[in-house]
Amino acid sequence: MYLRKFLLSILLLYTLMTSLLVQAQSLLKSNSWSLGDAPKNVFFDQGAFYYKVQDKLTGTSSKQEITSIRTAFDAEKKRERIVLDFSSEKLVGIYGYISKEKRKLYIDLHQTEKVKDFNSQVKGKYLKSVDIYVIEPKLLSIEFSFPEIFSFEIFTLSNPTRLVIDVKK
Repeated sequence: MYLRKFLLSILLLYTLMTSLLVQAQSLLKSNSWSLGDAPKNVFFDQGAFYYKVQDKLTGTSSKQEITSIRTAFDAEKKRERIVLDFSSEKLVGIYGYISKEKRKLYIDLHQTEKVKDFNSQVKGKYLKSVDIYVIEPKLLSIEFSFPEIFSFEIFTLSNPTRLVIDVKK
């Protein structure tokens, strides 16, 4: 009786562990790149990306606020530009992932809060929806959803500080 329960427990544990491994994403097998400070006309349809400031952050590191998300469609170039505007002089830390299978773009913004009157009800020609999650007091996760698979070029601009996402078919 105990042996049967033990074997069933082991089988259940094995099944659970293998199902979790199958669903996990492998960042080692995907593209990974660092965001630049200017457009390079290089588009990706999957993979991970990051942006870190060059100087070391201290315990009293600067914070930033995301003030708006806006979109504009360029019919001539057949691409949509999504711009995230920030209140700080430079971005602190960004990590992101493009999921081709889910048709989503995920961006985590470190040391970032959203302004109180922030409007996340943004849609565009290609952009279906934007969802913002407060993971910790100064960690925002933004999920951009698209109706089909697109390619992305992501870069930063300064004066004023912006994160730019160009979306094209």
